[in-house]
Amino acid sequence: MFLVVGRSMTPDEILKGVKDPRASAILYGGLAVIAAAAVAASLKVDFYSAVRSGAVILALGALLGLVAFVFNDATLRLVLGWFITLFIILVSMTFFFSAVTQGRYFIPPVYCLVHCFDRDPCNAPGGAADDYATRNFTPVVTPKTVEAPPSSQFRPADYQVFVQFAGVIQRKDVKDMMIKLKGNGWRVEGASEGGERTTSAIGYNEIRYLSPGDEPAARALAVAVQNANLTPTPVAVKLNSKVTAKSLQVWLFR
Repeated sequence: MFLVVGRSMTPDEILKGVKDPRASAILYGGLAVIAAAAVAASLKVDFYSAVRSGAVILALGALLGLVAFVFNDATLRLVLGWFITLFIILVSMTFFFSAVTQGRYFIPPVYCLVHCFDRDPCNAPGGAADDYATRNFTPVVTPKTVEAPPSSQFRPADYQVFVQFAGVIQRKDVKDMMIKLKGNGWRVEGASEGGERTTSAIGYNEIRYLSPGDEPAARALAVAVQNANLTPTPVAVKLNSKVTAKSLQVWLFR
């Protein structure tokens, strides 16, 4: 409990502005502003997502006010008041952590959190993540270039290529790249769907391959992917024991 002027106050009384509706409205609105500001702390979160995040917190604050009016039992009001107050704090901290980390860890990006009731918002074609990428897309102004490896010892048709991506890369651009790769002889999986959008690709721009003998193919694929101008970051090549034989994995993030 909070002590104010010699007496204890329950959370619902505090958020009600000590029964002053005008102060209550200010406090409820303040919760939304704080949440939106926390989300906006990340440059990767757009205004739309920040507003929706604030709306979620504002709705929770309104729920707390409703609980205070509906329940007359002091003990029940105390318990529910504390529960909802702590829940608001938890949700606010979740949005803040997501905004700062940009979804790199166990909490998904904010643009997925604000659509938490959608089915698979982070990965589904045409879902919240695809909408976010479209709203925030800008062309790569200064694309990086990489040198092609010496002509060699591999055939593109010998390799199965899988594409995973995240961030403000548009699915249609990924699809165009994959179709072009397929036309150049690579065995590209899922080209018609435009690859797989997944939060697991956040922070990576690389081609993964299984064994040293696959490195020339991986480097050639890195050149083709870089030239698609989906990201200004150099596309690296990485040995990875989890890649299956005669396959290459493309991981892209912007």
